Amino acid sequence: MKKILLLVTILMSSLLASDISTYLKANIQTQDEVEKSLKKVGFDVIGSYNAMQNPDYRVIVYTSAQLKQLSAKDNRAFSAVQKVMISKKDNSLFLTNPEYYLKAMLQDDINDGLARQVSNRLNSAFTLTNGDYSMEDSELSGFHFMFGMPYYEDMLEVGSGDNLNSKLKQNATNNIVFELKVANATLYGISMNDTNGEKDYVGILKEEKSSAFLPYMVMVKDNKAMILHPKYYLALSLPKLTMGEFMNIMETPAHIEDYFINLFE
Repeated sequence: MKKILLLVTILMSSLLASDISTYLKANIQTQDEVEKSLKKVGFDVIGSYNAMQNPDYRVIVYTSAQLKQLSAKDNRAFSAVQKVMISKKDNSLFLTNPEYYLKAMLQDDINDGLARQVSNRLNSAFTLTNGDYSMEDSELSGFHFMFGMPYYEDMLEVGSGDNLNSKLKQNATNNIVFELKVANATLYGISMNDTNGEKDYVGILKEEKSSAFLPYMVMVKDNKAMILHPKYYLALSLPKLTMGEFMNIMETPAHIEDYFINLFE
């Protein structure tokens, strides 16, 4: 009898499991149109830039009162922003899916009601369809690429001490895409325009249309600067890539870490 009940439980879990798209897709708009659409439903646009130094991929970063409220708990600031990429190459918009990234980054701290408000507002601003990448709902909150790989909480410390915000602003200069205060932390988006930066590793992976996760972000809090581990964030943002494909950028995680360490020296 116990075996039968276990089998029924497994079958029900399988039937109830659902995939959540990493990115959402919409008809192309100009940057002005995208920003007006976001603002009309209560989002705040806080930055934009040419991802991978390519004007064919323009990323717009936005937030809202709900996103900041959801992300106010300790070490959750990375979920305070979402992004829209205008891809002239694909004649489409690609948007980070709030449901996907909020579940992954907020985990047990998620407030389903507030998260639903964010998704509903986005759905009212654009006519959306699911993108190519997705992950099973039940896997998101505890995501890691495979055994031995980092989880969300395995962040990397890239700076410590006083005046971290000032150091970053001095060293990153025009590469700061956005700055956002989230509770007692400050979140920055940084354009990595160096030789081994986003243009290099996204190009090697041939994942330009899936690069709405850019720019890479750093959180400054309590005299420490932290980034999401690249082996976590890149795998989360490109969940269908194989180990073999990631091996093509095996040096990228170290390059990303070194890049941010240099910004705080």
